[in-house]
Amino acid sequence: MLSSAETGRLVVERVLGCPPDADSAVLLARLHPNELDPDTRVDLIVAWARIQSWVASRQEVAVAAVVDATRDLGLEGSQARHEVGM
Repeated sequence: MLSSAETGRLVVERVLGCPPDADSAVLLARLHPNELDPDTRVDLIVAWARIQSWVASRQEVAVAAVVDATRDLGLEGSQARHEVGM
């Protein structure tokens, strides 16, 4: 049976080895950083940074869709920011 540190290392390596997605975020959220070895803790931060960038890119796609919908209504796209509180 693997220790928490070993299991955590495998999870972090798996997440870093594939494109970021929602499943990766779920896997990382289940980890307890204090149970990981020091190197894995650093890699965990890197993995979370990749997830954060992925989330930001997905948010940009959603904002662009709101801008498009705002323009479809004949309004300036810049007015879309009021719809999303930005």
